[in-house]
Amino acid sequence: MTDQEKDYIVSALHDVPTAMSLPASSKEALQSLLFVLDPLRTYELSSYFKRLPLVAAGAYVVGVAIMVVARDFFPVAYVGLVIGAFVIPAAVAVVANGV
Repeated sequence: MTDQEKDYIVSALHDVPTAMSLPASSKEALQSLLFVLDPLRTYELSSYFKRLPLVAAGAYVVGVAIMVVARDFFPVAYVGLVIGAFVIPAAVAVVANGV
């Protein structure tokens, strides 16, 4: 199975629970099938992965500017940029998608 076919199937499986009400056994079967096809939950996190390069590039530019302008403040700013650019968006994506 190609990645494109797998992505199509996973996206269709994500639409099933919202389109109709399913019994508990069907929901469990659907979840196990989704886990087999997408064990790392990349479908749910795809919006975060699409924006990650832009956010990381922006954080890098801001970090370099802080390093040039306010060298003494850079270690604190660096930690803040890492948390703001990578940790918080990933946590929001995980919580919003129920991963």
